[in-house]
Amino acid sequence: MEFIGFVFVQILLVAAAAVVGAICWLVVRRATYQVTIGRSWALLIAFLFPLLVVFYLEAGLFAYGIAEYALGKDSFLNGIYHYPLVNGYQLVIFDKMPEMAYIEQSAGSDTNGVSEVRAVQVAGNLLLVAAHRGRDAFDWGRDKPANAYVAIDTKASTTTDYPTLEALRLDAASRGISLHLTPTDEALSRAASPGWAGRIFLVLLLTPLAVLTVWLLRKLRQLRRRSTVLGQQPHPA
Repeated sequence: MEFIGFVFVQILLVAAAAVVGAICWLVVRRATYQVTIGRSWALLIAFLFPLLVVFYLEAGLFAYGIAEYALGKDSFLNGIYHYPLVNGYQLVIFDKMPEMAYIEQSAGSDTNGVSEVRAVQVAGNLLLVAAHRGRDAFDWGRDKPANAYVAIDTKASTTTDYPTLEALRLDAASRGISLHLTPTDEALSRAASPGWAGRIFLVLLLTPLAVLTVWLLRKLRQLRRRSTVLGQQPHPA
């Protein structure tokens, strides 16, 4: 399914780039209608440029994703993100199935079976968790609301179960904690957002593209000037 989705997105991107390329071709054709030297190349570049931009950006992003994965960092290539909590605990989230997020104490070790996490909050050394516990192997999915509430003492590695969200709220209030659980989707957005390294990479990736665009626009302006000059030349009687 993921491969089919990838192919579908590629087809849409190529189709959109082809449409933009056709528009650019028409604009350049109109702007250089009296130019003969260099016009064919200008028309070809105008049509292909959007396609080349798509492939260039995709290649750059995939290269960055491969580098992140090779360095052991979260990457969109495998779609697994880690949202840090407290005392080494973290929330592991799958971008395609965030409803299957789970809490682990260290890499690769499940912590007390707290899975299908719907929301979590860090309060000192405590983790306050709302999760879903299915009745059978088929009772799971994004539409399943939280029905299990847990407090994890990350210092003692112990858990306390609560029958309802209100019971968790009351116990948290007795400890001086105001309950503000962070939804898993929000945690995923934070974990997947590019850090400073990602932002610097985007700037470096887009800079050559911006320079090339400016250069091509200057070349087009020169062709338009040539077209204007040719149009103003007197015709032989």
